[in-house]
Amino acid sequence: MRTMFKILITLVLTFHLSSCALVSLTATVAEAAVDIVTLPIDAAKWALSDDEDEEEKD
Repeated sequence: MRTMFKILITLVLTFHLSSCALVSLTATVAEAAVDIVTLPIDAAKWALSDDEDEEEKD
């Protein structure tokens, strides 16, 4: 009975840790995807804002 309890605890902990790792990995991949999409947009905005600043100085 004690051995079954230890096996059950081990399985529960293993499942819990693997699901936490999967959630963390999914969040990391989602963040990277957002960065990949927004980085060119931010770069374009930055480039356009520099052009506008130069036009105002002239």
